[in-house]
Amino acid sequence: IIIVFLGVLGLIGLSLQKRIKEIGIRKVLGSSVSGIIGLFIREFLSIIGVAGIIACPIAYLLMNHWLKAYVYRIDLTWLPFIFAIGILGVLTAVLIILQTLRVANSNPIDSLRTE
Repeated sequence: IIIVFLGVLGLIGLSLQKRIKEIGIRKVLGSSVSGIIGLFIREFLSIIGVAGIIACPIAYLLMNHWLKAYVYRIDLTWLPFIFAIGILGVLTAVLIILQTLRVANSNPIDSLRTE
């Protein structure tokens, strides 16, 4: 889990670094910080949603096949998969909010000065 969150943190940081001028232009044109945060949250949560839709059925089938080999069988439900995707989504949203607040609250002139 820690490795996943470090990867997500790196991906968010890279995306923000590549789009820092866009954020500066949006702020100069009157966009609010919450609008900028919403933009990044929608982008990353859609990626997490697609990844969950692809990964959960595959993991369910593999786990179900693996659990059939045991003498004492249990039923595998969808609840752990939904719980894992939900926790990942919430923690990703928190990371996005923290990283975007840092960038969006900076002076937009600093990011646009190189132009």
